Order: sequence, then C-alpha cells, then structure tokens
Amino acid sequence: MTLADRIAVMSTGDLQQFGSPLEVYHRPKNRFVAGFMGSPAMNFVDGAVEADGDGLVFKGGGVTTRLVPAHAAAVRAAGVSSVTLGLRPQQLHAAAPGENVIARGQVAHVEMMGAETFAHVRVEQQIIVVRLPGEMRVTVGDELALAVEEGHVHVFDGQGVNITVNADVNGQQEAS
Repeated sequence: MTLADRIAVMSTGDLQQFGSPLEVYHRPKNRFVAGFMGSPAMNFVDGAVEADGDGLVFKGGGVTTRLVPAHAAAVRAAGVSSVTLGLRPQQLHAAAPGENVIARGQVAHVEMMGAETFAHVRVEQQIIVVRLPGEMRVTVGDELALAVEEGHVHVFDGQGVNITVNADVNGQQEAS
C-alpha cells in the first residue's frame, strides 16, 4: 500500500477494486477486498440483522451490535437480513466499564508486537482478532469483553458485496 498512489485488487483475473490505498482499505467494495487489505485481516462474523425500535441490530456468532443509522438505512435499502459483519482488529478494543460490549470471549492466543498486542479471542466457535495497546497485558485463558468504535463496521450481503461501503456516517462517508 505504501508504494503506489493507486492500486488494483484482483481475484482470479477479475478486477475487484481500483483506487487509492486508503480508499481501498477504508471502503472495500466486497468481502474479498476487505479480507485482503490490512494486517491482520478483517474479522468476519455471519449473522442476521433484526429490527430494534427504529434501528437495526446485528446478531451472530456471539456478536451483538446496533448499527449506526447510516448503516441501518443501507441494509434496509439492500433488503437483506442474513449478512456478514466485518470488523477490523484496529477498530476493536477491550471494553471499558460501562461501554457497550459487542462480544465476550476467552483469549486463545497472544501476539506481543511491542507497541501493540494482537489478542486472538474465541467467541463461540470462531476467533476474533483484536488490537490492544502493547502495555495491556493479557494471557491465554483471560476473559475479554470487546467493543467496537461506533460506525466502524462493514456489512456484507450474501454475495459478499459491502452494502455499507457508501454509508454516510457522522456527516462523512465511512472511513473505518
């Protein structure tokens, strides 16, 4: 990503997305691009959205989170209920007391990288990778409550299309 002003992401000979590195990273058009761009890769959780008052809530794989209004509108416009939620490890963190917890799990593996630590957290039957501050000490077996930065999720339909790619979050197009 650091060697070019524009990049093309291809899969099996087909162009998936073309744009600036930051555009492709922050606004991936589909699940393939989202999983390809970034290290560690984006976490994907299969589930469904359901109405909750005037909004929508995603539930699946031990993860529950309310979608911001722009994302809820995009999902409604797409007319889907079965979706995949995309969560970048960089947008996840250990939940502070009183913060909205989206998932709880047990640390299965820890990668201490110095300035940051990647915790691989088992939530139900899958592993969700979360980036933590390097000074935060976690060990295998610890219970960890996870939170996500509001609006920093991606919602993919059954064909892998990012239906929230152009959602206007907080007065600007999403940049997660």
